[in-house]
Amino acid sequence: MFTRTLVARSYFIRPLSAFRSIRSESVKKNFEPELEKPSTSERKNLVISRIAERVSDQRNRLFAIIYINRRQFKVSQDDIIHIHHNVPLDIGDKIKLEKVLMVGGKDFSIFGRPLLNPEHVTVHATVIEKTG
Repeated sequence: MFTRTLVARSYFIRPLSAFRSIRSESVKKNFEPELEKPSTSERKNLVISRIAERVSDQRNRLFAIIYINRRQFKVSQDDIIHIHHNVPLDIGDKIKLEKVLMVGGKDFSIFGRPLLNPEHVTVHATVIEKTG
């Protein structure tokens, strides 16, 4: 019968805290270069400029979530929505939908709390049909 024994030598065993301190110092020196973090206003301006770039490109299809008569609609350019309530509008009237909950595209989404500012986001619609 063969038996194996394991001999542990104390000089191989280090406290875990000592290993972490050595490793964290070496990682900081070798792998994490000291980068200057941009300020909050710089990050905000960068995000705004990137979104403005995406919005100005006519090839990007944007969408919005709007709120009309206690219902939410996801709309995009040239979409048709059906409103079930009697609204005092005539055919051909152009309206501005000011209750915009969200705007997005392929690369970004902007959420309101609860609504987006009407000065920054506008959704226009035209009445094309009115029944009964």
